[in-house]
Amino acid sequence: MESFFTKGFQFEKYINERLLEVSDEGERRALKEVLKETLLPFYDHVENSYTELEERLFRTEQKSKEKYEIITGVQYRNKIDITEEALVPMRYDDLNEIIIDIQDMKDCLQQGKPYFVMSIFIKLEYEQLRRLESEKRSFKATLFTEEDEYPAQIQLKRNTSYFKQIEALYSIFESNNIQWNTVCAPYLRKYFDVHLISTDCPLDEEVKRICIDFQEYQDSIIYDLVPMWNVRFVEQKTGAYPDFAIDRIHYEHCIYKERFVSGRDYLVVNDNNKLWNVFWQKGDMHIICDEANPVNWKLLELGYESLNKNYEMPIFKNGSENEKGRCCIHTIAEVKRFVTGLQYEEYLQLMDIDLVDYHKGNYNTYFLDDFIEDEIRIGNNRPYLIFKFKAKEDSNYLKSDIMSYLVSKMQWQLPEFKCIGELV
Repeated sequence: MESFFTKGFQFEKYINERLLEVSDEGERRALKEVLKETLLPFYDHVENSYTELEERLFRTEQKSKEKYEIITGVQYRNKIDITEEALVPMRYDDLNEIIIDIQDMKDCLQQGKPYFVMSIFIKLEYEQLRRLESEKRSFKATLFTEEDEYPAQIQLKRNTSYFKQIEALYSIFESNNIQWNTVCAPYLRKYFDVHLISTDCPLDEEVKRICIDFQEYQDSIIYDLVPMWNVRFVEQKTGAYPDFAIDRIHYEHCIYKERFVSGRDYLVVNDNNKLWNVFWQKGDMHIICDEANPVNWKLLELGYESLNKNYEMPIFKNGSENEKGRCCIHTIAEVKRFVTGLQYEEYLQLMDIDLVDYHKGNYNTYFLDDFIEDEIRIGNNRPYLIFKFKAKEDSNYLKSDIMSYLVSKMQWQLPEFKCIGELV
Protein backbone atom coordinates (compact mmCIF):
# COMPACT_ATOMS: atom_id res chain seq x y z
CA MET A 1 0.00 0.00 0.00
CA GLU A 2 1.56 3.27 -1.12
CA SER A 3 1.55 6.22 1.29
CA PHE A 4 0.68 9.16 -0.97
CA PHE A 5 1.59 11.92 1.48
CA THR A 6 4.94 10.55 2.68
CA LYS A 7 7.68 13.16 2.42
CA GLY A 8 9.53 12.72 -0.87
CA PHE A 9 6.77 10.72 -2.56
CA GLN A 10 6.47 11.67 -6.28
CA PHE A 11 2.91 11.10 -7.43
CA GLU A 12 3.60 11.87 -11.13
CA LYS A 13 6.42 9.32 -11.23
CA TYR A 14 4.14 6.80 -9.57
CA ILE A 15 1.43 7.39 -12.22
CA ASN A 16 3.91 6.99 -15.09
CA GLU A 17 5.10 3.69 -13.66
CA ARG A 18 1.52 2.43 -13.39
CA LEU A 19 0.78 3.54 -16.99
CA LEU A 20 3.56 1.31 -18.24
CA GLU A 21 1.37 -1.59 -17.17
CA VAL A 22 -1.15 -0.57 -19.88
CA SER A 23 -0.08 -2.54 -22.97
CA ASP A 24 -2.11 -0.63 -25.58
CA GLU A 25 -0.14 2.48 -26.65
CA GLY A 26 -3.18 4.51 -27.75
CA GLU A 27 -5.08 3.72 -24.60
CA ARG A 28 -2.01 4.61 -22.54
CA ARG A 29 -1.63 8.02 -24.31
CA ALA A 30 -5.31 8.86 -23.83
CA LEU A 31 -5.26 7.84 -20.18
CA LYS A 32 -2.11 9.91 -19.60
CA GLU A 33 -3.80 13.04 -20.99
CA VAL A 34 -6.86 12.51 -18.83
CA LEU A 35 -4.78 12.01 -15.68
CA LYS A 36 -2.67 15.08 -16.49
CA GLU A 37 -5.77 17.26 -16.69
CA THR A 38 -7.64 15.81 -13.71
CA LEU A 39 -5.93 13.57 -11.18
CA LEU A 40 -2.54 15.30 -11.03
CA PRO A 41 -3.97 18.80 -10.29
CA PHE A 42 -6.36 17.25 -7.78
CA TYR A 43 -3.46 15.50 -6.03
CA ASP A 44 -1.43 18.74 -5.88
CA HIS A 45 -4.40 20.51 -4.30
CA VAL A 46 -4.96 17.75 -1.75
CA GLU A 47 -1.23 17.57 -0.93
CA ASN A 48 -1.02 21.32 -0.32
CA SER A 49 -4.16 21.25 1.84
CA TYR A 50 -2.83 18.28 3.80
CA THR A 51 0.52 19.99 4.40
CA GLU A 52 -1.17 23.20 5.51
CA LEU A 53 -3.46 21.27 7.86
CA GLU A 54 -0.50 19.42 9.35
CA GLU A 55 1.36 22.68 9.97
CA ARG A 56 -1.68 24.28 11.59
CA LEU A 57 -2.19 21.32 13.88
CA PHE A 58 1.39 21.28 15.16
CA ARG A 59 2.20 24.98 15.27
CA THR A 60 1.03 25.71 18.82
CA GLU A 61 4.56 26.36 20.03
CA GLN A 62 5.15 29.30 22.33
CA LYS A 63 7.89 31.89 21.94
CA SER A 64 11.23 30.33 22.82
CA LYS A 65 12.14 32.91 25.48
CA GLU A 66 8.78 33.26 27.19
CA LYS A 67 8.83 34.30 30.83
CA TYR A 68 5.37 35.57 31.73
CA GLU A 69 7.07 36.96 34.82
CA ILE A 70 5.40 39.63 36.94
CA ILE A 71 7.66 42.12 38.70
CA THR A 72 6.43 44.34 41.55
CA GLY A 73 7.81 47.19 43.62
CA VAL A 74 6.97 50.61 45.04
CA GLN A 75 8.14 54.12 44.27
CA TYR A 76 7.51 57.58 45.66
CA ARG A 77 5.10 59.54 43.52
CA ASN A 78 7.44 62.49 42.91
CA LYS A 79 10.14 60.11 41.63
CA ILE A 80 8.02 58.29 39.05
CA ASP A 81 8.96 58.90 35.43
CA ILE A 82 5.98 58.01 33.21
CA THR A 83 8.36 57.43 30.29
CA GLU A 84 10.10 54.67 32.25
CA GLU A 85 10.00 51.36 30.33
CA ALA A 86 10.68 48.98 33.23
CA LEU A 87 7.96 49.53 35.84
CA VAL A 88 4.72 51.51 35.65
CA PRO A 89 2.08 52.37 38.30
CA MET A 90 -0.48 49.66 39.00
CA ARG A 91 -3.06 52.45 39.05
CA TYR A 92 -2.33 55.67 37.21
CA ASP A 93 -4.85 57.44 39.45
CA ASP A 94 -2.22 57.19 42.20
CA LEU A 95 -0.23 59.86 40.35
CA ASN A 96 -2.94 62.48 40.94
CA GLU A 97 -2.81 64.92 43.80
CA ILE A 98 -5.24 64.32 46.66
CA ILE A 99 -8.36 66.47 46.21
CA ILE A 100 -11.23 66.47 48.72
CA ASP A 101 -14.48 67.33 46.95
CA ILE A 102 -16.46 68.98 49.73
CA GLN A 103 -19.82 68.32 48.05
CA ASP A 104 -19.11 64.62 47.51
CA MET A 105 -17.83 64.40 51.06
CA LYS A 106 -21.02 65.92 52.50
CA ASP A 107 -23.24 63.70 50.33
CA CYS A 108 -21.43 60.57 51.54
CA LEU A 109 -21.53 61.56 55.21
CA GLN A 110 -25.20 62.52 55.07
CA GLN A 111 -25.97 59.07 53.63
CA GLY A 112 -24.02 57.44 56.43
CA LYS A 113 -21.24 56.35 54.08
CA PRO A 114 -17.52 56.94 54.70
CA TYR A 115 -15.74 59.25 52.26
CA PHE A 116 -12.53 57.94 50.66
CA VAL A 117 -9.65 60.40 51.07
CA MET A 118 -6.46 58.56 50.06
CA SER A 119 -4.44 55.37 50.34
CA ILE A 120 -1.46 55.11 52.68
CA PHE A 121 1.37 52.64 53.17
CA ILE A 122 1.91 51.35 56.71
CA LYS A 123 5.41 50.01 57.30
CA LEU A 124 4.54 47.29 59.79
CA GLU A 125 4.71 43.51 59.93
CA TYR A 126 1.79 41.32 58.93
CA GLU A 127 0.79 40.48 62.52
CA GLN A 128 0.78 44.14 63.56
CA LEU A 129 -1.38 45.13 60.59
CA ARG A 130 -3.80 42.29 61.22
CA ARG A 131 -4.19 43.50 64.79
CA LEU A 132 -4.70 47.11 63.64
CA GLU A 133 -7.33 45.99 61.15
CA SER A 134 -9.23 43.95 63.74
CA GLU A 135 -9.34 46.90 66.17
CA LYS A 136 -11.42 49.01 63.73
CA ARG A 137 -10.18 52.13 65.44
CA SER A 138 -10.97 55.68 64.50
CA PHE A 139 -8.32 58.42 64.50
CA LYS A 140 -8.54 62.16 64.95
CA ALA A 141 -7.86 64.37 61.94
CA THR A 142 -7.90 68.05 61.07
CA LEU A 143 -9.19 69.56 57.81
CA PHE A 144 -7.46 72.82 56.83
CA THR A 145 -9.23 75.37 54.63
CA GLU A 146 -8.39 78.93 53.55
CA GLU A 147 -10.40 80.27 56.47
CA ASP A 148 -10.01 77.88 59.36
CA GLU A 149 -9.34 74.32 60.54
CA TYR A 150 -11.96 71.77 61.52
CA PRO A 151 -11.85 68.53 63.51
CA ALA A 152 -12.67 65.24 61.83
CA GLN A 153 -12.62 61.49 62.40
CA ILE A 154 -11.18 58.89 60.05
CA GLN A 155 -11.08 55.11 59.89
CA LEU A 156 -8.71 52.74 58.12
CA LYS A 157 -9.79 49.93 55.83
CA ARG A 158 -7.48 47.51 54.04
CA ASN A 159 -7.05 48.40 50.37
CA THR A 160 -8.16 45.53 48.10
CA SER A 161 -8.04 47.23 44.70
CA TYR A 162 -4.49 46.07 43.91
CA PHE A 163 -5.37 42.46 44.77
CA LYS A 164 -8.32 42.67 42.37
CA GLN A 165 -5.93 43.74 39.61
CA ILE A 166 -3.82 40.64 40.22
CA GLU A 167 -6.95 38.51 40.36
CA ALA A 168 -7.96 39.89 36.94
CA LEU A 169 -4.62 38.69 35.54
CA TYR A 170 -5.48 35.12 36.45
CA SER A 171 -8.45 34.95 34.06
CA ILE A 172 -6.26 36.42 31.30
CA PHE A 173 -3.60 33.75 31.82
CA GLU A 174 -6.28 31.07 31.89
CA SER A 175 -7.94 32.15 28.62
CA ASN A 176 -4.51 32.22 26.94
CA ASN A 177 -3.69 28.67 28.11
CA ILE A 178 -0.73 29.91 30.16
CA GLN A 179 -0.11 28.33 33.55
CA TRP A 180 -0.67 30.77 36.41
CA ASN A 181 2.34 31.68 38.51
CA THR A 182 1.70 33.14 41.97
CA VAL A 183 2.64 36.84 42.10
CA CYS A 184 5.17 37.94 44.71
CA ALA A 185 3.86 41.33 45.85
CA PRO A 186 4.64 41.70 49.59
CA TYR A 187 4.01 45.45 49.66
CA LEU A 188 0.32 45.27 48.76
CA ARG A 189 -0.80 44.00 52.17
CA LYS A 190 0.60 47.20 53.66
CA TYR A 191 -1.85 49.53 51.88
CA PHE A 192 -4.86 50.92 53.72
CA ASP A 193 -7.55 53.35 52.61
CA VAL A 194 -8.27 56.42 54.72
CA HIS A 195 -12.02 57.08 55.05
CA LEU A 196 -13.47 60.24 56.55
CA ILE A 197 -16.43 59.36 58.79
CA SER A 198 -17.29 62.75 60.37
CA THR A 199 -16.30 66.44 60.28
CA ASP A 200 -17.57 69.89 61.14
CA CYS A 201 -16.19 71.45 57.95
CA PRO A 202 -18.82 73.70 56.28
CA LEU A 203 -20.00 73.05 52.75
CA ASP A 204 -18.85 76.39 51.32
CA GLU A 205 -15.14 76.05 52.13
CA GLU A 206 -12.44 74.30 50.07
CA VAL A 207 -10.26 71.80 51.89
CA LYS A 208 -6.58 72.45 51.25
CA ARG A 209 -5.07 69.59 53.21
CA ILE A 210 -5.77 67.01 55.87
CA CYS A 211 -3.63 66.14 58.88
CA ILE A 212 -4.18 62.85 60.71
CA ASP A 213 -2.96 61.80 64.14
CA PHE A 214 -2.18 58.08 63.85
CA GLN A 215 -0.95 58.00 67.45
CA GLU A 216 1.46 55.08 68.06
CA TYR A 217 1.45 54.24 64.34
CA GLN A 218 2.50 57.72 63.24
CA ASP A 219 6.13 56.82 62.50
CA SER A 220 5.07 53.88 60.32
CA ILE A 221 2.83 55.85 57.95
CA ILE A 222 4.23 56.59 54.48
CA TYR A 223 2.36 58.88 52.10
CA ASP A 224 2.58 59.02 48.30
CA LEU A 225 4.16 55.58 47.88
CA VAL A 226 2.82 54.08 44.65
CA PRO A 227 2.70 50.32 43.82
CA MET A 228 4.53 49.53 40.57
CA TRP A 229 4.68 46.53 38.22
CA ASN A 230 5.82 45.55 34.73
CA VAL A 231 2.30 45.10 33.36
CA ARG A 232 0.94 47.34 30.60
CA PHE A 233 -2.15 47.19 28.42
CA VAL A 234 -1.77 47.94 24.71
CA GLU A 235 -3.95 47.60 21.62
CA GLN A 236 -3.22 45.99 18.26
CA LYS A 237 -5.56 45.34 15.35
CA THR A 238 -5.89 42.09 13.43
CA GLY A 239 -3.09 42.21 10.83
CA ALA A 240 -5.04 40.65 7.94
CA TYR A 241 -8.63 39.70 7.25
CA PRO A 242 -9.53 36.70 9.43
CA ASP A 243 -9.53 33.27 7.80
CA PHE A 244 -11.47 30.15 8.75
CA ALA A 245 -9.89 28.07 11.48
CA ILE A 246 -9.27 24.34 11.00
CA ASP A 247 -12.79 23.44 12.14
CA ARG A 248 -14.30 25.76 9.48
CA ILE A 249 -16.54 27.19 12.22
CA HIS A 250 -14.36 29.69 14.09
CA TYR A 251 -12.03 32.34 12.69
CA GLU A 252 -8.27 32.77 12.93
CA HIS A 253 -6.92 36.27 13.52
CA CYS A 254 -3.23 37.08 13.13
CA ILE A 255 -1.17 39.91 14.64
CA TYR A 256 2.19 40.10 12.88
CA LYS A 257 5.43 39.99 14.84
CA GLU A 258 6.40 43.49 13.69
CA ARG A 259 3.69 44.85 16.00
CA PHE A 260 5.38 43.45 19.11
CA VAL A 261 8.34 44.78 21.09
CA SER A 262 11.20 42.29 21.15
CA GLY A 263 11.85 40.68 24.52
CA ARG A 264 8.35 41.23 25.90
CA ASP A 265 5.52 38.76 26.44
CA TYR A 266 1.94 39.30 25.30
CA LEU A 267 -1.43 37.87 26.30
CA VAL A 268 -4.86 38.55 24.83
CA VAL A 269 -7.28 40.29 27.19
CA ASN A 270 -10.57 38.50 26.67
CA ASP A 271 -13.07 41.34 27.13
CA ASN A 272 -15.70 40.93 24.43
CA ASN A 273 -14.59 37.93 22.37
CA LYS A 274 -14.70 34.28 23.32
CA LEU A 275 -11.20 32.86 22.86
CA TRP A 276 -10.87 29.29 21.67
CA ASN A 277 -7.11 29.24 21.30
CA VAL A 278 -4.08 31.53 21.25
CA PHE A 279 -0.77 30.36 19.82
CA TRP A 280 2.40 31.68 18.21
CA GLN A 281 4.03 30.78 14.92
CA LYS A 282 7.24 32.36 13.63
CA GLY A 283 6.76 35.31 15.97
CA ASP A 284 3.15 36.00 14.89
CA MET A 285 0.28 35.77 17.36
CA HIS A 286 -2.70 33.70 16.15
CA ILE A 287 -6.08 34.04 17.87
CA ILE A 288 -8.98 31.63 17.32
CA CYS A 289 -12.36 33.17 18.16
CA ASP A 290 -15.95 33.57 16.90
CA GLU A 291 -15.49 37.02 15.36
CA ALA A 292 -15.43 37.04 11.54
CA ASN A 293 -14.29 40.68 11.19
CA PRO A 294 -10.96 42.32 12.15
CA VAL A 295 -10.72 43.17 15.86
CA ASN A 296 -8.86 45.88 17.74
CA TRP A 297 -7.35 43.54 20.32
CA LYS A 298 -6.50 44.60 23.86
CA LEU A 299 -3.26 42.92 24.89
CA LEU A 300 -1.48 42.52 28.20
CA GLU A 301 2.21 43.32 27.80
CA LEU A 302 4.92 42.15 30.21
CA GLY A 303 8.23 43.98 29.92
CA TYR A 304 11.58 43.01 31.41
CA GLU A 305 13.76 46.05 30.75
CA SER A 306 16.53 46.87 33.21
CA LEU A 307 15.74 49.56 35.74
CA ASN A 308 17.24 52.89 34.75
CA LYS A 309 17.49 53.99 38.36
CA ASN A 310 17.79 52.41 41.76
CA TYR A 311 14.59 51.93 43.74
CA GLU A 312 14.80 52.72 47.44
CA MET A 313 12.87 49.55 48.29
CA PRO A 314 13.54 46.05 46.91
CA ILE A 315 11.94 44.75 43.70
CA PHE A 316 10.25 41.33 43.74
CA LYS A 317 9.77 38.78 40.96
CA ASN A 318 7.82 35.54 40.61
CA GLY A 319 10.35 33.88 38.33
CA SER A 320 12.47 31.01 39.65
CA GLU A 321 15.14 28.49 38.78
CA ASN A 322 12.57 25.70 39.08
CA GLU A 323 11.31 24.09 35.92
CA LYS A 324 7.92 25.22 34.67
CA GLY A 325 4.97 23.15 35.76
CA ARG A 326 4.31 21.07 38.84
CA CYS A 327 7.24 19.21 40.37
CA CYS A 328 7.13 15.77 41.89
CA ILE A 329 8.09 16.37 45.53
CA HIS A 330 8.46 13.52 48.02
CA THR A 331 11.21 14.45 50.48
CA ILE A 332 12.16 17.37 52.71
CA ALA A 333 15.37 17.75 50.70
CA GLU A 334 13.30 18.21 47.52
CA VAL A 335 11.14 20.80 49.29
CA LYS A 336 14.22 22.74 50.38
CA ARG A 337 15.63 22.58 46.86
CA PHE A 338 12.35 23.89 45.45
CA VAL A 339 12.19 26.76 47.97
CA THR A 340 15.82 27.65 47.22
CA GLY A 341 14.95 27.79 43.53
CA LEU A 342 12.46 30.57 44.28
CA GLN A 343 15.49 32.79 44.98
CA TYR A 344 14.50 34.43 48.25
CA GLU A 345 17.18 32.97 50.52
CA GLU A 346 18.51 36.44 51.19
CA TYR A 347 15.37 37.00 53.27
CA LEU A 348 14.37 33.59 54.65
CA GLN A 349 15.86 30.15 55.16
CA LEU A 350 13.72 27.02 55.45
CA MET A 351 14.79 25.21 58.61
CA ASP A 352 12.32 22.35 59.01
CA ILE A 353 8.89 20.96 58.11
CA ASP A 354 6.34 19.45 60.50
CA LEU A 355 3.33 17.33 59.59
CA VAL A 356 0.39 17.65 62.01
CA ASP A 357 -3.28 16.69 61.84
CA TYR A 358 -4.46 19.82 63.63
CA HIS A 359 -3.13 23.33 64.00
CA LYS A 360 -4.45 25.77 66.57
CA GLY A 361 -3.79 29.47 66.62
CA ASN A 362 -3.16 32.31 64.22
CA TYR A 363 -1.20 31.65 61.06
CA ASN A 364 1.88 33.69 60.26
CA THR A 365 1.11 33.37 56.55
CA TYR A 366 -1.77 33.79 54.11
CA PHE A 367 -2.52 32.16 50.76
CA LEU A 368 -1.84 34.60 47.95
CA ASP A 369 -4.09 32.83 45.43
CA ASP A 370 -7.16 32.57 47.64
CA PHE A 371 -9.29 33.91 44.77
CA ILE A 372 -8.76 30.59 42.93
CA GLU A 373 -11.33 28.04 44.02
CA ASP A 374 -10.25 24.43 44.38
CA GLU A 375 -13.21 22.61 42.86
CA ILE A 376 -11.76 19.15 43.50
CA ARG A 377 -10.37 19.21 47.04
CA ILE A 378 -13.34 20.66 48.91
CA GLY A 379 -12.78 19.06 52.31
CA ASN A 380 -11.29 20.79 55.35
CA ASN A 381 -9.72 17.67 56.83
CA ARG A 382 -6.39 17.86 55.06
CA PRO A 383 -3.34 17.50 57.36
CA TYR A 384 -1.17 20.56 57.94
CA LEU A 385 2.36 21.02 56.69
CA ILE A 386 4.11 23.64 58.79
CA PHE A 387 7.10 25.23 57.06
CA LYS A 388 9.46 26.71 59.63
CA PHE A 389 11.56 29.61 58.38
CA LYS A 390 14.30 31.67 59.95
CA ALA A 391 14.48 35.31 58.88
CA LYS A 392 17.90 36.64 57.92
CA GLU A 393 16.88 39.95 59.54
CA ASP A 394 14.33 39.95 62.36
CA SER A 395 13.64 43.63 61.74
CA ASN A 396 12.48 43.05 58.15
CA TYR A 397 8.80 44.05 58.12
CA LEU A 398 8.21 42.07 54.89
CA LYS A 399 9.35 38.69 56.21
CA SER A 400 5.86 37.24 56.81
CA ASP A 401 4.68 38.43 53.41
CA ILE A 402 7.66 36.88 51.61
CA MET A 403 7.12 33.71 53.62
CA SER A 404 3.48 33.72 52.50
CA TYR A 405 4.67 33.76 48.88
CA LEU A 406 6.99 30.82 49.43
CA VAL A 407 4.31 28.81 51.23
CA SER A 408 1.74 29.66 48.55
CA LYS A 409 4.10 28.26 45.93
CA MET A 410 4.46 25.09 47.99
CA GLN A 411 0.69 24.85 48.33
CA TRP A 412 0.45 24.40 44.55
CA GLN A 413 3.04 21.64 44.69
CA LEU A 414 1.43 19.82 47.64
CA PRO A 415 -2.35 20.29 47.31
CA GLU A 416 -3.12 17.26 49.49
CA PHE A 417 -1.88 19.27 52.52
CA LYS A 418 -2.75 22.64 53.99
CA CYS A 419 0.52 24.55 53.91
CA ILE A 420 1.26 27.27 56.47
CA GLY A 421 4.43 29.03 57.55
CA GLU A 422 5.95 29.91 60.91
CA LEU A 423 8.95 31.99 61.91
CA VAL A 424 11.42 30.40 64.32
